[in-house]
Amino acid sequence: MNRPERELGRKAGGEHGFTLLEVLVTLAVVGTILAAIAPVFAANLIHARGAEDRLLLSTAARSLLDTLPSRDKLRPGQLSGTLEDVSWTMEVTPYQLPGALATGSWVPYRITIDLTTPRRHNARIETIRLGRTVRS
Repeated sequence: MNRPERELGRKAGGEHGFTLLEVLVTLAVVGTILAAIAPVFAANLIHARGAEDRLLLSTAARSLLDTLPSRDKLRPGQLSGTLEDVSWTMEVTPYQLPGALATGSWVPYRITIDLTTPRRHNARIETIRLGRTVRS
């Protein structure tokens, strides 16, 4: 039985390969698959950047809290700067407890730290530390 070469999947003249239609169908299928999974990759990238910024904010906040002056030197005021690409502002104010009188040699200070990453993610850290009363 002798079949023509065309029936065996070969083109006339002995050439092998894909037809233009086969290539176009394959490209359409691959394009459809890529279009379907592209939003998943984009969402993962956004979440990864957000996690990176939260880690950066946490590290910067911890560093700033670790560098606070000792209790004897803690005073009201405001400072600002940049640490690891994070802009920060620290404000130290006396903390007045409702109904409490400021007596003795210790006073509570409210410390507020506002941090901002280059991608505009923000964090605010508030804590209270005891400091010596300022003697005039």
